[in-house]
Amino acid sequence: MHHLVWCLGTIFSSMALTAILRSIFNRFFRSTTARTLYDEFAGNFVCAVALMELLVLTFAKHNTYIFFASTYLVLFVRNVYFTYLQLYESPLIFVDLYYGRGRRNHFTSLQIFNIIVVQSVACIVGQLYIKYAWPLLDPVHQAASKENCLTTMSHHHSWYECFALEMLGTFGCTAFDFLMPVSAKPFTRPLLLCFALNYFGHVTGAWMNPMLATSFTFRCHGHDSDFMHFVVFWAAPFVGFALAWELNLFVKNLLTPSADSLEKETNETETEVETEMQTNGEDGKEKTE
Repeated sequence: MHHLVWCLGTIFSSMALTAILRSIFNRFFRSTTARTLYDEFAGNFVCAVALMELLVLTFAKHNTYIFFASTYLVLFVRNVYFTYLQLYESPLIFVDLYYGRGRRNHFTSLQIFNIIVVQSVACIVGQLYIKYAWPLLDPVHQAASKENCLTTMSHHHSWYECFALEMLGTFGCTAFDFLMPVSAKPFTRPLLLCFALNYFGHVTGAWMNPMLATSFTFRCHGHDSDFMHFVVFWAAPFVGFALAWELNLFVKNLLTPSADSLEKETNETETEVETEMQTNGEDGKEKTE
């Protein structure tokens, strides 16, 4: 069990390293955009290290409860970090912002490209960092460092089954997230991802994050084609996320009266009040007479 201590040690070392570099970076760069990009890089770097250590738990064949408890904790901290600093976390955030701002795109193609590149490079650097550290640690980590990366797409299922699971998983998690109160979301989001991982993780890995899936599995051992990779790990999450937003807006429009209907109801109410006032006025005149 001492390799669990090493798992925590590498994660905390990556956090300490990014914190030190952040203080140095902020001294030289005053731009809010540059600092945001660094925070994005740091969050994904630490996340990559943590995910690699989760793979060690799988390699060591730990109890399932230990694995899912560790996964939940990593996802919880990740969600809190990116939410608190108002960062991007995933390429899917651009779909979220597009719908959240009334179907308006406030980002240029260059901005989107830069953010996705920063996220991807951070994950790759995090993997390189951990792979150089593992041979210096305990035998479990040393053995894990000799393993090649593997694709998480099952060869026992067709690509369209994998597409459907990634799409429906993203759709279900997003739709359920819309129902949760804001205060509960930091706790329910990791739980939903753990549920998806348990349900169809053996088929696709249940990434539901295009950048993470590509950074960790692209052209790894068992990779069949670039087309299937991008269809399953990029197209499917985007489609599922967009469908969840469309359903959310559709239900809201059904439950919330439109501006035209509200205006019509207001006009009808005003007309009724005026008619009633006129009727009362005429009745009062008749009584006076």
